[in-house]
Amino acid sequence: MHRLYGLEPDGAAWYADHHVLHNHYTGRVVDETASSGAAFHSVVAHRMNHRLVSGGVDDVVRHLAATLPGRPREWCAELLEIAQAPYPARVDTRLDRAQGLVELDGPALRRTVDQLLHAVWLCEERTRPTGRETARTLAKLLDLLSIMEFEGAGQLGRTATEWSGLAENDQPLLRCTCTDQLGRRR
Repeated sequence: MHRLYGLEPDGAAWYADHHVLHNHYTGRVVDETASSGAAFHSVVAHRMNHRLVSGGVDDVVRHLAATLPGRPREWCAELLEIAQAPYPARVDTRLDRAQGLVELDGPALRRTVDQLLHAVWLCEERTRPTGRETARTLAKLLDLLSIMEFEGAGQLGRTATEWSGLAENDQPLLRCTCTDQLGRRR
């Protein structure tokens, strides 16, 4: 991954490859709920993952904000798959964006989803611990979503408790049998 990122200035080869993959999954979508393989449960999640890596954060946020109402459990699973994307940029602004320190336009739902995406993206970064601060941010954002006016919003309260507990113990949010012992505090 580092070699690909360094092939051209500012990671141009990296972004181009992920853009090609995003377009590949856009072109072949017939059933957007169809599985795209073991790593992703849907073609849409796979496509959005590559879109996130290739610099399309705003497109991913628009997609997530549009698809949340009425399907919070499926949405959370999709969010976790999308947020598995590596973050190749030299300057990491995800924490600032997750904490609302970056000014965003748009309705409250879209702004909150943007912050949550960045918090989850940080939590799924396996190269460093997330800690209590990110856990509190996750809980706050999910609690905010849980009181918004859309179908199924109330179901996000349980997710807030679960995800913040995992993040506080440096556990990945997307569970895997091979990571059950990572970062567990005693």
